Amino acid sequence: MEKKTQTPRPGKKQVAVRAPRKREPKAPSKEPVTETEIDQDEPHLNQDEQHKVVNHLEENAQGSAKDRDEAN
Repeated sequence: MEKKTQTPRPGKKQVAVRAPRKREPKAPSKEPVTETEIDQDEPHLNQDEQHKVVNHLEENAQGSAKDRDEAN
């Protein structure tokens, strides 16, 4: 199929081609939670409970890293 090109009519304004919009860059990912950080999302938990949650998250992260190493 041939591509048809439109010829501008006399007296017709030419439409300017707009550049595509620039997208906002994605926010950088959060750093891993450390034991010294206090969880602001759950202020009702006391510090011991927060440490348990952080330790659990760190163990999961280490476990998944071990799984990746074993797979390679």
